[in-house]
Amino acid sequence: MYDSTLDLVDKNDNIIGEVKYSRAHTEGLWHRFAAVLIFNKKGELLLQKRSAKMRGPGLLTSSASGHIDKGETYEDGAKRELKEELGIECELIQLGKVTNITDYPEGLKDREHGLIYKCIYEGPFSPDPEEVSSVKFYSLRELEKMLKNAPEKFTSGFKNEFKQIREKIK
Repeated sequence: MYDSTLDLVDKNDNIIGEVKYSRAHTEGLWHRFAAVLIFNKKGELLLQKRSAKMRGPGLLTSSASGHIDKGETYEDGAKRELKEELGIECELIQLGKVTNITDYPEGLKDREHGLIYKCIYEGPFSPDPEEVSSVKFYSLRELEKMLKNAPEKFTSGFKNEFKQIREKIK
């Protein structure tokens, strides 16, 4: 995996330097990410299943998401991730800011500020097999049932983000 350079930020999301991706996650240093939730005209949410090569292989997560590179805006990062992961462009609507604080069993740590966007897009999608094994639309009712009954099928980041942003999706 490419060890990209990220903006190092403080707890209030102010840029205070730069940090390599690997160091941010081994030391639990604050950095940024963006996520996009793609809805179809029926109000269903597109989730991706992460590829076997990604952290959290086989788990469901946001339609597209990723770290914000050094010097990049949240919106530019979100647009880049849409293009890289799903091969699409769409108009983004900002939903809100979230934070992820997670310690993983393997020792990695997330300390992230994120901005969540939504867009309306029906397809087609061209998922990058290096990052995405499949995509599927889910009704919000079905998704909430799955999160309650089988939370282990989702990335911890998505569960946290969805909980923080749920009211703004309606």
